[in-house]
Parts: sequence; C-alpha cells; structure tokens
Amino acid sequence: MIITHSLEFETVVDENSEAFEVIQNMPEEYVKAMLEQMLKDLVAPELEPVLAKLNENGSWAILRLAE
Repeated sequence: MIITHSLEFETVVDENSEAFEVIQNMPEEYVKAMLEQMLKDLVAPELEPVLAKLNENGSWAILRLAE
C-alpha cells in the first residue's frame, strides 16, 4: 500500500523586486509549476540523506519522495 502525503509550501515574492514584475505577468499555473519544480530540484537532494536515516530501521514502512 502507498499512502501519499501532502506538504504545502508558500513562496512570498517581494513586490518591489524585478522577479515580481516578471511573475505577475505570467499565468498562475505556469508560475506554480515552475516554483514547484525549483523546490523539488533544490530540496529533494537535501532530503535524500534525511530519508535514508529515517528509513534505516524501518520495519513496517519506508518514507520516500513521490515522483
């Protein structure tokens, strides 16, 4: 059995930044997809060692990143 968890993040963009000027003119779905991919790319490598440590003695369940 696989149980999928949901963990939400928020990105707070400084309204005075150049990034805000660019982002505000993009479709929201595109911005969300872009930020989610960036988050995966940056956070996933850092989580792998933590998950490996948590799973060392896993007798009934293994925690992993979903694709």
